[in-house]
Amino acid sequence: MTHNNINAFLETGAFLRLPSGKVRFWSGLFSPVEFNKNNEFSIAYCDFFDTKISFLKASESPQEVEVSEFRQGLRPYLERRTGHPTRASFHEPQFELYQKAFQVVLGKIHQGEIEKAVPIVFAESPDRPSKDDLAALIDTALEAHNELYVYGFWQNGQGILGATPENLFHRRADQVRTMALAGTLAKNGGKTLQEFLKDPKELHEHQLVVKDIQQRLQKLGWVKTAETQAVEFPHLYHLRTLLEVDVQNADLQELVQLLHPTPALGVSPRNYGLAWMRDLPYQKDRGLFGAPLMFSLSDTEDLCLEALRTLQWSEKGSRIGSGGGLVSASDLQSEWKELALKRESVMKALGI
Repeated sequence: MTHNNINAFLETGAFLRLPSGKVRFWSGLFSPVEFNKNNEFSIAYCDFFDTKISFLKASESPQEVEVSEFRQGLRPYLERRTGHPTRASFHEPQFELYQKAFQVVLGKIHQGEIEKAVPIVFAESPDRPSKDDLAALIDTALEAHNELYVYGFWQNGQGILGATPENLFHRRADQVRTMALAGTLAKNGGKTLQEFLKDPKELHEHQLVVKDIQQRLQKLGWVKTAETQAVEFPHLYHLRTLLEVDVQNADLQELVQLLHPTPALGVSPRNYGLAWMRDLPYQKDRGLFGAPLMFSLSDTEDLCLEALRTLQWSEKGSRIGSGGGLVSASDLQSEWKELALKRESVMKALGI
């Protein structure tokens, strides 16, 4: 790994921290490719409100190195970092706008139209990371909890960097694994872990997601569902249920269309649709927030993340989003505090 490798990577690149403890990274230009089961790709993604995936191939082959070696390669850029974006530069989302979205969603729930929906908000900054800033953000993110997927992708002045607890699916050969991740407890939230595991509101929200994914995957084969567990992260606990199904010759486009968005990020029941959510505050321009972001790991292995816990940037500046599932028992003030806690966890994970 040379200075030129890292420099090209920070200009246009993508990376993923692997469970093995290594970092896989791509650099060089990303070009669109027509995907079929025999084609190679590097990165794939779609907008949250879409399910048609864009497949991209990097001009350079991916490299894989130890985390410590990768961070050492970033060191020269850290020493000259300009210090943006900073926490102080972020303007918090407006409570009144979230309150409006909350009222619309709860109105639909109480009228029996839906059972759950997940509106989001953004904290926004006019600053966006320079190449040196990006190196520092990545360096800090690589220290994140080992249950988090640390990842990033940027090109043409736009990018996303995060540490998400959630994947949409992980395909290895003919096995497809996914998860239901819904239900949140702050470590200083006043409840014990046992109370959290028995909380009717949290369990109801979580089971909506589990049942939905089971129903979707049953179209592919017999679904194995593990027990629901509380998974610990640095500042939060989440309820998580792992599911898997065997699928011969799995079609990646079909898997995305089948699973995205789960009720952990979208609407339950699914057949109600998402179009109405675009009109709620903060939703229309969410871009990749909560959207599928897929990394090709080999000819037989792909990891599709839910792009959560992110810093996003473009020519307009930077944004940090957060969302939470609303059900009939949701409380406005409690949900607002949870959204702030999630954004805070992103800032800490990235060293902002």
